[in-house]
Amino acid sequence: MKNPFESEAVNKRISTFEENTGFELIIAAARSSDPYPGAAWRGALLLGLIISALILHFWNLEPRSLEVLLVGIITVSLVYLLRLTQLHYFFALPSEMERETLQQAQATFSHFQSDSLGHHASILVYLSLREHKIHLLTARELKLTDDVLENAIVKMSQKFKQGSFAEGLVDAIEVLESKILESVGKNQNPVKLNVADRVYWREE
Repeated sequence: MKNPFESEAVNKRISTFEENTGFELIIAAARSSDPYPGAAWRGALLLGLIISALILHFWNLEPRSLEVLLVGIITVSLVYLLRLTQLHYFFALPSEMERETLQQAQATFSHFQSDSLGHHASILVYLSLREHKIHLLTARELKLTDDVLENAIVKMSQKFKQGSFAEGLVDAIEVLESKILESVGKNQNPVKLNVADRVYWREE
């Protein structure tokens, strides 16, 4: 799947943000943040019980142990089928998706803050496409409030719903830049920026 967030306008806006603020901005996107194996089993078990009940309503199996075997076979088959068709995502819980996307965002932010790799990210915009989740993580030194971060997320979400991915990112970057300059001003001792100005894309 092609990165839907990649555009020259976004790349240039990231570069401008870093020049104006002196802080490193990372935008990372993923098709999905987790394979959600629990969701596949959850959906397969639910559908397996329903299908088995319908079958057993019309046919009696003897001995009774065959009924358990039937449920097991149908459930395991459905796990494979749901994963193959990607339908298992419908059985992922909202709390499950929130937890997994946040964990992936935190891991990504930590990676781009690694001094050993020459990274010094101060802010991360993390987008998880399948789950429709956006996370904004910032270093404490930026002193951005939750309201500011939520405003940037709302601006992105509104544009994303219209299919304007690049425009949504540019709008959010402009909000963040304005608030950073307002709260802490330009970083007078910027670190060397070693990360390319682009949207990092990760397949599942």
